[in-house]
Amino acid sequence: MDALPRRAFLQPAAFETAPPPLSVMQPRVSSVRALVRLLVWLTLLLRFSAAVAWDQIRGRNSAQQRAGRLRRTLERAGGTFVKIGQTLAMREDLAPWAYGVELSLMLDRVPSFPLAHAIAAVERRAGRALAEIFDRFDPEPVGSTSTACTYQAILLGGERVVVKVLRPGAREQFLADLKVCDWLAAVLEFCTVLRPGSTSPIRRELRVTLMEELDFVREARQQALFRRMARRSGRRFFTAPRVHFELSGHEIIVQEFVEGVWLWELVSAVEQNNEQVLTLARQLDIDPAVVARRLVWVSFWSWQENLFFPANPHPDKVILGAGGTLTFTDFTATASMESRTMRRALHQNMYYAARRDPVNMARATLALLEPMPAVDVLELTKELEVVNWQQLYVYASRPGVRAPADRSSAVQWMGLIQTARKFHIPIESGVLQLLRAIVLFETTAMRLDPALDLIESYRRFVRWKARRAEDRLRRSLKRRVDTPLDDTAYLRLEQLANTGLGLFFRMRHALSMPRVAFNSLMSKGSFLFATLVTFATQALATAVVLAGGLALAGAWLGHDPSFRRALGAVFDAGSYRALLLLLIFLNGRALLFRFDDKDA
Repeated sequence: MDALPRRAFLQPAAFETAPPPLSVMQPRVSSVRALVRLLVWLTLLLRFSAAVAWDQIRGRNSAQQRAGRLRRTLERAGGTFVKIGQTLAMREDLAPWAYGVELSLMLDRVPSFPLAHAIAAVERRAGRALAEIFDRFDPEPVGSTSTACTYQAILLGGERVVVKVLRPGAREQFLADLKVCDWLAAVLEFCTVLRPGSTSPIRRELRVTLMEELDFVREARQQALFRRMARRSGRRFFTAPRVHFELSGHEIIVQEFVEGVWLWELVSAVEQNNEQVLTLARQLDIDPAVVARRLVWVSFWSWQENLFFPANPHPDKVILGAGGTLTFTDFTATASMESRTMRRALHQNMYYAARRDPVNMARATLALLEPMPAVDVLELTKELEVVNWQQLYVYASRPGVRAPADRSSAVQWMGLIQTARKFHIPIESGVLQLLRAIVLFETTAMRLDPALDLIESYRRFVRWKARRAEDRLRRSLKRRVDTPLDDTAYLRLEQLANTGLGLFFRMRHALSMPRVAFNSLMSKGSFLFATLVTFATQALATAVVLAGGLALAGAWLGHDPSFRRALGAVFDAGSYRALLLLLIFLNGRALLFRFDDKDA
């Protein structure tokens, strides 16, 4: 096997065969392995705590310093810890802004695994020897992460491809770490350090995210679907590499090799005025301003027209080809905006932003927070209106007044997340992923072209959608004209009109009267009564169980097996009183959490 040529990078500051089945292997992990991982977690926690304590002694314990130490600690640990850090970076509602910015810089770079494992995986999927598949296979990986190693190769037919192979034991290690997360969360919630049940959505999202990272079948299907939908859009300036499904499976993805310049290289070259990369870009007819407009267009298209959007469109996952073609190469993290109400809300937000109307911008974005707990909607709307005034000032500022990245919609979305945190409003994971993706698209575009007008870009996208809708309507009417209408066609037209009017009034009502999570409307007095009943039940049940055990032990030893005496002994015992104090503490913490909420 001979090494293939590769370019030195700038160091920056349709299916041929049937795809594999959808079933995903879910290996089981033993508790012993999870205990070993728990020791690793505790070791890292001690190291991080000691480093923070040392910074505190030296007077350097700032949020940025702690965030940097956390990032470096997770990077050194590798594996699941890197993925957990990257997931937290996308949860601005959980991690403070300084931590989110720092964790988004995490590098997933670990030593590669032995080549024999990669060869075995390829041969196992193809059912034949490596020499019968590839003419050349580079033994040195071009990339090595905590989940996979990536190689370049040449098929027997002469096509150059990229081979991505799952790291051996990655699934088992991730599952062990997830089990450790469940253990730690259960302990913290039992001790009411955290609100009981508050970690369930986060752990569920983390599990889904990490399992999607290891689901190569899903990734390959998403990539092929994105490629097909991009072609159907009629725009030829963005795509995804073609997947060879006959060679791909649960452990391996084989896709076409794409030549060009990485998007992060172009961004760094523009900001550093690096002539080497800029010259290469000009030779490929790549214009940074054109690339910026295309990035923003793909952002709008991905959540409005496509079935899903890239949840982490980082510049190191996009290749720029000749003419500025955008090739998206990583589909491990994708999400979908299934709610039409939320898509309309985002559209209405841009509509009112173009008209400099911060109040209606706030009313539109309220739909992104639904269903909401009992909050003061008027106060919440006023808070969002203040944030929107800041966003409108950003849109109106001239290039050069602000940093390019600060001229995106990040001001509004970060303000929305911080306001939601202030009012204790949980935000759905899909909404957070979309907002983060929008900000990543826009900030990358603004770094390429600081003069880019986001509102005008959205207007151009809406005009494109209108032309597409007009074309579809004309084709539909032409088919109807050629085919005589039957009696039911007029009924369907009337039903369609009524449905449209109903949706219009419902949307207007929804934007002014957001939905509420009614399970949070229980009054504090009712919650206090329920907590007291729970405490009394816990105390009595514990006493009965202990007294029953003492009575049985007395009968076995030949003593008086009286249950009443045993119950009196339990009530007099100091250990039982200590247990009562613990129950009072736990239930009291739950009461404090509830009393901190607002009643409707």
